[in-house]
Amino acid sequence: MLEALKNVSNEQDRKVKLVGAILNILSTTPSQELSYYANQPLYKQLGNYIANKIPKEADSSKVLSLIQRVISRCDFRLIEDYLFALETQDNYLVNLIESEINKPDFQQKVDHYRFQRLTKGNRTHNRKLILKDNPEALFSEETPGDIIAYVADPTLKNTFTSLFERSQGHLSEYIDTHHDLLGLYSLIRKGLVKSIQLNSDQFIVTKRDNPDKKGRFLTEQRNINRISDILNLKHQDSFVDLSDQSSIHKVRLKLIKPFAIFADKQQHKFYSLAYLQEGKTLEEVLLYEQDPTARFEHLKNSQKILDFLYEKGVIWGDMAPRNTIVNQMSGATDYYILDFEKTKILNHSASLTERQEHCRGQMCVEEFGAICSLEEVKTCFRGYFEPEKWDLNSLDPVPFEKPKRELVAIFEARGEEFYTLGAYNRLEQQVMKVRFPFTDGAKNKRHPLHICFKIDHYLGSEYDQKTTELLMSAYEYDCLPDTMDILEQALQNLDNRLILGDLATATTYNTLQENRQCYEYDFLEEVINGFYDRKEESHQFRLAINRYNTGLKLYHIRLDEVTKRHGISLAKSNCEALRTTLHRILKSAYANYRPTLILLSGGFSRGEITYGSDVDVGIVSDKDSSEIKKFIKNSISEELSLSSDFYLDVTLQDVEKRFLGDPSLLEDVLHGQIANGDSKAIQSYEQAKKRILQNKNYLATAVPVFIPKYQVGDETEVQIKQYLKLCNLTLALAPHVGVNINKGILLSIKDFLLFYKNEYAYEKSKYKEPNVLDEGVMSEIGLYLRDQSSALLAEIDSNGCFLLDNEIVETVKPNPSADDLQDEEEIIPVISLTEALINIENLINLHNFPLENFEVTNEELRILKGIRCKVLRYKSESSIQLSMDEFINFN
Repeated sequence: MLEALKNVSNEQDRKVKLVGAILNILSTTPSQELSYYANQPLYKQLGNYIANKIPKEADSSKVLSLIQRVISRCDFRLIEDYLFALETQDNYLVNLIESEINKPDFQQKVDHYRFQRLTKGNRTHNRKLILKDNPEALFSEETPGDIIAYVADPTLKNTFTSLFERSQGHLSEYIDTHHDLLGLYSLIRKGLVKSIQLNSDQFIVTKRDNPDKKGRFLTEQRNINRISDILNLKHQDSFVDLSDQSSIHKVRLKLIKPFAIFADKQQHKFYSLAYLQEGKTLEEVLLYEQDPTARFEHLKNSQKILDFLYEKGVIWGDMAPRNTIVNQMSGATDYYILDFEKTKILNHSASLTERQEHCRGQMCVEEFGAICSLEEVKTCFRGYFEPEKWDLNSLDPVPFEKPKRELVAIFEARGEEFYTLGAYNRLEQQVMKVRFPFTDGAKNKRHPLHICFKIDHYLGSEYDQKTTELLMSAYEYDCLPDTMDILEQALQNLDNRLILGDLATATTYNTLQENRQCYEYDFLEEVINGFYDRKEESHQFRLAINRYNTGLKLYHIRLDEVTKRHGISLAKSNCEALRTTLHRILKSAYANYRPTLILLSGGFSRGEITYGSDVDVGIVSDKDSSEIKKFIKNSISEELSLSSDFYLDVTLQDVEKRFLGDPSLLEDVLHGQIANGDSKAIQSYEQAKKRILQNKNYLATAVPVFIPKYQVGDETEVQIKQYLKLCNLTLALAPHVGVNINKGILLSIKDFLLFYKNEYAYEKSKYKEPNVLDEGVMSEIGLYLRDQSSALLAEIDSNGCFLLDNEIVETVKPNPSADDLQDEEEIIPVISLTEALINIENLINLHNFPLENFEVTNEELRILKGIRCKVLRYKSESSIQLSMDEFINFN
């Protein structure tokens, strides 16, 4: 094998083994932090990411052992600190991680070192700490550069001061270099909520103001203080006992209250600090709790909390299962409530009207409806939320102070500026059909609101409105689960991309800035816009499902193969993902327009579809082909999201002339396939093709066209494509002209080129500059392929004539039961021996269509290959007609 290519292959083999080992660790090592987003595609991406980061000279077994310990004991994202230390040869950090991982303050030390490293060159002058006795002082104008703080509990002033000193006066930077607090929705609040180890046995949670929601932070702090006073929950251990005779356990209401808040006047940021509370959110509890009695108990307690707050004049605008932490102990259940940005505090107990309006907001449908059935919500909030009593014909104006943003957006998108209460109620009942969880045909629980919630935070309210409407159309067209599958997979792909980006916290100082230029964001937007644009037409909507399913298949195929780095199998899998749909499109085109033949060439015919490939189609017809070409082009675009090119558009009589007139079409002659046509036309085309490949002058002219002329500055991507064409040409043409080749080397080169062709196109689609391949490897490949092509030309020049390829056999025929591109009723009765052998070799070389599509046994393959070697030496111009028995006995 080529030495440079062998070195690359060895390095790839090392990474493939590493990826396998890392996948095993990720799949088998328990990790609470990783469990929130655990999925196999993520494991594959993490495996590939980590394997690429491990230096060649590192002790792999030692590194993998340490990675497993980090995952099982700590936040898995600390892996990046270790990989960074190995890559940069930071011996202090390497020793810290390897020697102190079992110590209780391990994470604190690693996080602190990261802060020092990332901010070393970015620190401005030191800021002084000014403690205030009133939180309102934080929001007044102070001297720029100061840290203004309010510590609610005087006993914790020393705690806050020590944290300030640990950060050397750069407290906001210290917080920002920590990882986000992981949870079900941690990715959508990126950079806002952080987890910090305060000491060996205590973690705190910090929350900063959202720059997109001006004034909310101040409102929340004021509300927390007022609620604390109203409910008499002034200390961390304070609680309100809500138990009654119906309670199975003691029910206690507690408030998550920050122990400190501060303003960084230089950075224009505000932060709150609170102790991390153990437990799960009520959303997590209800998401996995299947026992009806346990679910009812939690919902009954939620109603108690709501009614208690109403009686105290508190309308908790952010009441939601995700804003309630449940801590279940022996004999008692504590409910910790948090998030009060939208809370309204009255000077009286809430009236029935005020309570009903509150429940017509987000709380019942969009919050509890995310993980509870409609019946559960109606039971829990009976008297306040009763959709069956809504007046659907009322002509009154909408009486609510704040109508639902989602409904208003839908009315506006429809151009309905004015709408009645009846119209508002009717629309909400329609929307509710795609809000509450349901069980699909496969008995899986589905949660439509989880999709809308994420899209709202990732892409904004406009896309939330579009998603709601497209889900309503999917419900109407009876394809809601299929539509949700696509949206959920697209969101999972984006989640995984963001998790990989989150690892970069160890190497870059980045707070809220997020790179929205990535394929996963673009694909999610494309899917939503595509469905939304087709929401009025059921057929087009269903075509969109096929299209986006194909896109997701190709995405996941790449994730599978990028861990194995096998280009041929990647390309073959891509073709397999497209095959059924393309079969249907071409079969429909043939049935509707009746051309003479439909041909396939290019990557699809060779089984080499890579990222961004197009479909090369040939039309042979005596009629005008403009309509069939338009049909094929539009169908491939709509259903496969691929472009298509037409390399041939001639009558059957002019096929040979067209090919002979353009030497660059040699690869189409060699690799082109017949997709559809009658047996007589197929036989005529094959005879023309046979004559072309026997034309010595044509081959002598065509082969040099594929030999690239090396030019300084040629892009690697261009070289890859050129070398791949030459490699394929050599593999296909050498046996035809009788040249001995090292097939193993050529297939290794092809595998290598296909993998990197795919990677280059994929990276470009993500707005990244692809890594440049080693120039020495490409140079050796180019020299080797040029040598092979020279041997081809020499053999072509020396041969008097090639084997007259008119031996007829009946051994290999399309299988009538196969799902290939050949119509079932159009069976080719006979084909030429050499053509059959070439096709069989293509199949062996991972041809697009699987071997089972042909009625031929392994024993027949062995016989055919043996006969072919003898026939190539049997240079006879006479016509040989062999029966099946004669053929088998020929050798």
